[in-house]
Amino acid sequence: MTALNPRPGTILEGVCHYYMEIESGNSPWAFQDARFIQKNVPRGYCEKCGVYIRHRSEVLKTRTELVREARRIFWRNFWLNFKKIGRMIWSAEKAADDDDKYVYNICPVDGHTENISDAWGYAGHYLLKEGDQLTIYGNEQRTIIVFAGKIRLREHSKYSGAWQEGVAPEIWGDWFLNQYPATLIVE
Repeated sequence: MTALNPRPGTILEGVCHYYMEIESGNSPWAFQDARFIQKNVPRGYCEKCGVYIRHRSEVLKTRTELVREARRIFWRNFWLNFKKIGRMIWSAEKAADDDDKYVYNICPVDGHTENISDAWGYAGHYLLKEGDQLTIYGNEQRTIIVFAGKIRLREHSKYSGAWQEGVAPEIWGDWFLNQYPATLIVE
């Protein structure tokens, strides 16, 4: 599953996260090793409109390439929303739930703001399994422990999938969806 295969007894520092892979059949509860998290990395796309402003080689796109990319996104969105747009055009009235004057909110060529966020390396990805020792902290200073124990995933009748035994599914899910800091001792 991952390039990182920690030995039993290895202690890892990082964050909890929810991970779902199609047709994997595995538990979605995972851990990301902090050694494989890069902080404040330029991600290559505009955080306002989603247009990719960099090539895979990290080189910024030219003005012509940005216009082409914006045009591609515009038409993709147009065809995805064709039914709603068509209703507006042919009925000469505004579609219900459409309050925007400009349907496809794409930035002007010089108005993009590149998204800067954390980048996670796949090598630091670890799916939790039975017997792993997990400690979840309530804050970055690691002064509040919200959970400490061995992983014992059990089917829960109200929800599909496996949840930690003895912890309410809503709380367990919140820790992983909000990426709480954690320490993991591998079984």
